[in-house]
Amino acid sequence: MEKPTRQLAQLLVLATALIAAVTAALLPPRLLAQPQAPSKGMDPKLLAKANAGDAYSQYLVAYAYDKGVGVPKDPVQADKWYRKAAEAGYPRAMARLGAMYALGRGGLPKDDVQAVIWFRKAAEAGQALAMSNLGHMYAAGRGGLAQDESEAVIWYRKAAEAGDAFGMTDLGDMYAAGRGGLAQDDSQAVIWYRKAAEFDNVRGMTDLGDMYAAGRGGLAKDDVEAVNWFRQAAEAGDASGMFKLGVMYITGRGGLKQDKAQAVSWFTKAAQLGDSNAQRALVQMAQVSIACIGREGLASQLTPVELYKDASSCIDQERYDDGLFLYSVAGAYGRFDILRVKDATAHDVAVLLPGIIFRPLDKRKLAAFQERVKQLSGNDTLRGKYCLDLKNISPPQYFPIYMISHGMVATANAMGFTLQGTNPGDNPLVSPFDAAQAWKQAVDEFLHCQNAGSH
Repeated sequence: MEKPTRQLAQLLVLATALIAAVTAALLPPRLLAQPQAPSKGMDPKLLAKANAGDAYSQYLVAYAYDKGVGVPKDPVQADKWYRKAAEAGYPRAMARLGAMYALGRGGLPKDDVQAVIWFRKAAEAGQALAMSNLGHMYAAGRGGLAQDESEAVIWYRKAAEAGDAFGMTDLGDMYAAGRGGLAQDDSQAVIWYRKAAEFDNVRGMTDLGDMYAAGRGGLAKDDVEAVNWFRQAAEAGDASGMFKLGVMYITGRGGLKQDKAQAVSWFTKAAQLGDSNAQRALVQMAQVSIACIGREGLASQLTPVELYKDASSCIDQERYDDGLFLYSVAGAYGRFDILRVKDATAHDVAVLLPGIIFRPLDKRKLAAFQERVKQLSGNDTLRGKYCLDLKNISPPQYFPIYMISHGMVATANAMGFTLQGTNPGDNPLVSPFDAAQAWKQAVDEFLHCQNAGSH
């Protein structure tokens, strides 16, 4: 039976990889704010009323097709019924149709001019969210409109005073920056952020947390209150709130104990939602040298980059057993990431990492560690124990930005072009994905558990 000595040992002598960042810009999520809709399928009576010309029923039918509520998602049908309801004068349908044009969704081409037309119709009919969206189009100078922040402020204020939380946050932003003809006024910004937060608007929560953290707008600097608002936003699914809560954990502010694992956890959640600040933070954290944590410090949020650095620190301290365990976990994590990252051109980074990270080590210490790797490779009983130990660890919980950003897809996107068969907004991870089964497979492949003394 051939031993995998060479395969394991070769991982110690390979070189480094490219890291590149990629982001994508979309309109704010307010354009997709969700209305009420049928909750238990398509009611035949509702469909009959819609066919008879009832605008509200047409709107609900459109929303059901748009979101797959009780029926399969069908963007063509959604567009058809939103348009019927909008043309029948239902303001929410007008706003929704405008959003679909603005984002190019529901089978419609992206058309800012049509978006502005429908936002204006809905706004003039009193639909608050459309007022906010129309303000955004003025602020950005889209849809044939000249960029006009003063006009944007007018619509933001109308939206805010009509009870739209997105309009409240937008108006708060304009006061905070002193834009749109407004004098810079942090106190007014805080008022509007708080109003939005009290409407459970996650942007308002995060912005209010920022004001507490900085002690602006007449607020006493209060990191504890900032953490409170960041956490509320994060737990409600806001990526910016997640990132900022992670910052508070990594710095130990706001009454929180400094906790790298919690910080990585929140950064990872934010990165998975596309937050570029969180993605950069994960890359930067992976580049920072950290101590030999040993088995007891292991956390499923630690990436192979961090684990190899931990292992390197262990080797430098001549704690070879701890280093060997962390090295094995890092290798298995890398195999796991290969299984879940779509871009095959990114996979080499899992093999290249240990070479560059271990290269600065003292040659005597590195040779001693290489001998331990050989012993693990050649000892079926010991390797079998490692196989069992690793399979009892939870699968990785981090977002593998270290690997994704190494691939040709991310590199091309960062350079402003798209590879054939890909889109910048595509999920870079395999879906659906059985993490438990993939983790077992990753451990088996890295440690060759099928040849070990225990499975």
